[in-house]
Amino acid sequence: MKLNLTILTLCVLAACQTNSTISNEDANPVVDDAKENTELIDSGTVFQMEDVGYPMFALDLMSEENGKTHSFLLNIESINISHEEAYNLKDKKASITYVLKNEPLVMDIVYQETSIMGEYALPNTDDFERFSGTISGANEESQGDLPGEFSITSSDGESMTFEYYLDENLANINGKEATVYYEFRDVSIVQSIKLHEK
Repeated sequence: MKLNLTILTLCVLAACQTNSTISNEDANPVVDDAKENTELIDSGTVFQMEDVGYPMFALDLMSEENGKTHSFLLNIESINISHEEAYNLKDKKASITYVLKNEPLVMDIVYQETSIMGEYALPNTDDFERFSGTISGANEESQGDLPGEFSITSSDGESMTFEYYLDENLANINGKEATVYYEFRDVSIVQSIKLHEK
């Protein structure tokens, strides 16, 4: 479902700024001091690669540091690799340089006291932040599998913008009053991948 793709790709469709490619050099776990506040590194084994709508992939790494799963979002165009090369990362040991983005994730959209998400509607919205106002920017549905962007503006002129798959249900309430329930989440965005030598 397109709504599932939205959850995976929200907040992260702006292309990563690096032009790095995959390297087979020895992994270096040290982060440059000048970038330590923006770039991080995690090393381990890539055990899952999933295409979530071109050019985005969801990548899961089993971290060597703590043995836990670390999930990333990878824009294959930003690091100049093909679909095949992305899939071939599976089961490889690698070091991943990434940045964290903390942006609002849409959890539910309610119009006239009814969620537009149907079966994906939240059973309870008490734990989420809310913003009410007029929906704009959703007059056309998203093309393909990639989400678009819409805004919501309150009566006092404040506004928020969300990345979201613009479906028919949202397009139908464009220009109308609604409430967006959301929360901020950290998403790890891949900047470069360095394969470990065998």
